[in-house]
Amino acid sequence: MMFTRDSKRAEMCTIIGAHLVMAPVSFGWMYGNFSPYLNSYFRNHCYPKCLDGDSQWILNLYLGFLGVGLLVFDFLKRYVGLKWTYILSIVLYNGPFFLSAWTVQESVIATCVLLGLFGGFAAGVSMNVGFSYINLWNPKNIAVYVVTVTAIAPTLGVVQNQCVGAFVNPRNLKPNAEYGPMVLFSQPEILDKVPKVIFLLGGLTLALQLIGLVLVSSSTSSSPTQSTPQTSKLNTPSRLHSVLLEDESFCGGNKCKVNDASRLLDKETSDTNSNAVKLYNSNGSSIRQKSDFFSSDDKTTPGTATTEDLSCSQPFNSETLNSDLDQNCEALASETELKQRQYKPSEAVRTPKFWTFWLYAVSISLGMELNYSYYKQFGLLYIPNDQLLTALGSFIPVVVCASRFLFAFLVQSGILNFMNGLIISLPLNCITCAFWYFAPAYSEVVYIVLILVMAFSHSFIYVVLCTGTLLEFGSEHFSSNFSVVYTGVFLTQFVAVFYLTAMLNAFGYFWVFILASFLSVLSISFMFFTEICLKERGK
Repeated sequence: MMFTRDSKRAEMCTIIGAHLVMAPVSFGWMYGNFSPYLNSYFRNHCYPKCLDGDSQWILNLYLGFLGVGLLVFDFLKRYVGLKWTYILSIVLYNGPFFLSAWTVQESVIATCVLLGLFGGFAAGVSMNVGFSYINLWNPKNIAVYVVTVTAIAPTLGVVQNQCVGAFVNPRNLKPNAEYGPMVLFSQPEILDKVPKVIFLLGGLTLALQLIGLVLVSSSTSSSPTQSTPQTSKLNTPSRLHSVLLEDESFCGGNKCKVNDASRLLDKETSDTNSNAVKLYNSNGSSIRQKSDFFSSDDKTTPGTATTEDLSCSQPFNSETLNSDLDQNCEALASETELKQRQYKPSEAVRTPKFWTFWLYAVSISLGMELNYSYYKQFGLLYIPNDQLLTALGSFIPVVVCASRFLFAFLVQSGILNFMNGLIISLPLNCITCAFWYFAPAYSEVVYIVLILVMAFSHSFIYVVLCTGTLLEFGSEHFSSNFSVVYTGVFLTQFVAVFYLTAMLNAFGYFWVFILASFLSVLSISFMFFTEICLKERGK
């Protein structure tokens, strides 16, 4: 099929826009660098009137409600449509974000609600919006785009971290006030800029999202992935006849049998990048294929046809098509339908793999939350160099992006699989959290290396959870299954917020870090135990 210039441009613009919609997800990558300034502002500028809560809630609410946004996305998309869901996510994120420039001067609780609750919810919706646009326009390459789309947030985090450091503390002033386990800034030239930098960060995110909104298109009517009966290479009886019966190289020189025909149909149809490819039989009725990872209405397995669509009630003309295919039409339909089981969330939660993913999400998300919150706040106790730690915060997303692309390439090449991601990241998270407390006291270099290795161990989480959910539970209920798996992150953040500050004040950083290490041990133990049990059952 010849693609029109407009359709190519529309697809390219939508793919770019789907990446830009992920801008709110960068908040987590920026917050660790921003939080010492924010805590300093609460303690030294607006105290005591604004200090009515714990600022730890900001990040925990953000990461927790990101999971809520993922869960609610399907509901919003069904009732208002994809484009309006995108617009709603822009309003829900940027409105509260700009308003927080005022609430930081008045209330910690209000700031937590605006930046954490609203920000996290909108970021979760935005994440699924991005995935949906990719799947709508290029479902064939969605596995690749999962990596590139999730890499946008840490990439933007690099820019945001540099903007925060250069704007708030350009002279690299050292923290000069101690509050319990924290060291903070009290210099007015730093504190006065905190509300202003919120406007700077909000403006950057809003600009990217608005550009994405202009670029995306929900209609694929002009998409190159569409095919019509006049142009599809598998749309006529004669073409189907020649594919199935005349390609002796595929059939080994013999008459094509049902299994061969099924595989060849998959091979031929997979070459069209369509969401709705139509095949026409000799009587004019259609055989449909669908592929929508995020559609709850789609009851078929992507890349397969349903028994209804491959009905034998109107068989192909026997003079045109070999009788073997005529007689075995029902068998072909059954075979293609059952290629991969499509798990509903209620079925997925009853499998050991689900709980492996869930515990992995729990342990890694806690490590991520501690890294986001404390890599700079804890590092300032031993390394009073704000610009160095800002640079470290900017380099963390670079490591994350590079490792995600490397992991995706190794998986695509068949060298690794998504389970290898669990086996690599969990032990690394366990080791780095266990030695985190001692690293900055030893040397700056050791601390930087440890934080970067920890970030490397966390970088697989979205790729592993997305790919694992897709491969293990099928694509029909992908967004729902992924959202249920992500509840591990949601619950971890809500539980952590109740004990982190109290535990930190009572026992110090050491035991906070050790707890994250222990959770990784628990996840590793469960993973190997279930694998051993499954192998024994297989025997």
